[in-house]
Amino acid sequence: MIGGGKNSVSVLRENELMNCSTRSKPPASCANTEQGLIGGAPAAGLDAGAARHYSAIDDMPYQFDFYDGGGIDFAYLSAVEIDAQGSVNISRFANKLIGVGGFINISQNARKMVFGGTFTAGNLQGSCEGGTLQILNDGVGIAAGLL
Repeated sequence: MIGGGKNSVSVLRENELMNCSTRSKPPASCANTEQGLIGGAPAAGLDAGAARHYSAIDDMPYQFDFYDGGGIDFAYLSAVEIDAQGSVNISRFANKLIGVGGFINISQNARKMVFGGTFTAGNLQGSCEGGTLQILNDGVGIAAGLL
């Protein structure tokens, strides 16, 4: 697993699906960071790029060789915004450009992708019924309307 879905690591662990061993059954999920930390629990927020209890570390250029060579089965990446046409903004928060990091390498080479985010902040109300997400009241946030 790659990218910003840091909380998904907790869910995988709770369901005993997080194991970097190549001998695990069923096949393992193994978190890693662009900085080359493999396994463990990736940090989030301002600590992004770090990890606790990682099992290996790789030089960043080799990590990107792994990404570019199609080594990722599944990636969970964060998004600042996703518009109605499916365009994903990952590089601009309000008036700040933060860059794309490894997003392009990861998203273009992973076999399966999931994008996650928090929609908009503040006063968001939603429900999930019958497998469908309903936004009852859209929130407000600094990233609203950038796409």
